[in-house]
Amino acid sequence: MSDPIVTGVLYRIREVANKDDPLHRTPYYGQTFGCGDPMKIAKRRWAKEVYDAKNTEKLVGLIAAMYLRGSDAFSFKILGSHVGPRSDVIIWMDENEKNLIAKAGGPLRDQEERLHQTLNLTSGGRSGDDAFSFVSSEALQRQKWRSFQKHVLEALDVWKSISNIRHQYCCSDGYKIGKAIGRVRQFDIFLKGRPDESTRRQWLIALPGWFDAMSKSDAAKLRYSRMDNEEPGLKETMKKNAAVGRSSAVAKAKKAKTISNPVWKQKISITLKERNARMEVSGSAALRIKNQKESIRLRRQRQLDACISDLERTRLQKKFDHNDKYNAIATAKKHAVV
Repeated sequence: MSDPIVTGVLYRIREVANKDDPLHRTPYYGQTFGCGDPMKIAKRRWAKEVYDAKNTEKLVGLIAAMYLRGSDAFSFKILGSHVGPRSDVIIWMDENEKNLIAKAGGPLRDQEERLHQTLNLTSGGRSGDDAFSFVSSEALQRQKWRSFQKHVLEALDVWKSISNIRHQYCCSDGYKIGKAIGRVRQFDIFLKGRPDESTRRQWLIALPGWFDAMSKSDAAKLRYSRMDNEEPGLKETMKKNAAVGRSSAVAKAKKAKTISNPVWKQKISITLKERNARMEVSGSAALRIKNQKESIRLRRQRQLDACISDLERTRLQKKFDHNDKYNAIATAKKHAVV
């Protein structure tokens, strides 16, 4: 018999125990079919939902809600039944389930907010979309972010600072928080493209040690961003200066053959000596050097003030010291050649 006679059942499950629960009386609409009495068919389906809730841990949807609250907090009600050929029963169940979900507010949008929604993750129907709807996918991502936040705070209770949390560290429930933090840093997991991206980033910034564990390149990007906010236009000016520096490097490379010429070295040596002598007599050399040093000092101080942490400030100061040492050696060699 290709199309047997079956009984289709539509049912509703909702939380009824706690009025303060954000999912209080939020319905879940489902369908099932079988042969025989609708009540027995519905009871078998309810037993399956209870079993899944006890043995399956999920983040969103009916099973997740029952897993956290227990099946005793939920009511089960048969909304209707229909007897007929299986193909007709499936069409009847699909149409009615979709209508019920749509009237109740559509698929789940947030597992922890009191909204006009259902606990269904799809728009309903067996023949329709069996995958997550877009809004339910957003709800799942929101729950993953909340789980990440909870485990970050748990890890901080132990390690006190994000920079102390090792990559292989796991929380008490086995959540791999060390790897999760690394993925957030490297790939912007939970951040990029989220509607509340800026809020999430601000929460991360406020965590102790978040910037201490940043790479040098990421720390530099953030430092220059802060400097540009405090001094608008500074970032563009630095880009132009970098472009000029690259152009100068190209010009120097083109003149490399000329500079290595011994005749040119002799001429430039005489020219430099004459110029230095004139500047020493007029006193302009000392003034120019003084102005240059003061300009460099002010620029470095702005960069140090824009640092987020002591560790980043120490790294930057070491870089400045290294540059000073290198410039002193280069200057000494230059005077020795001249």
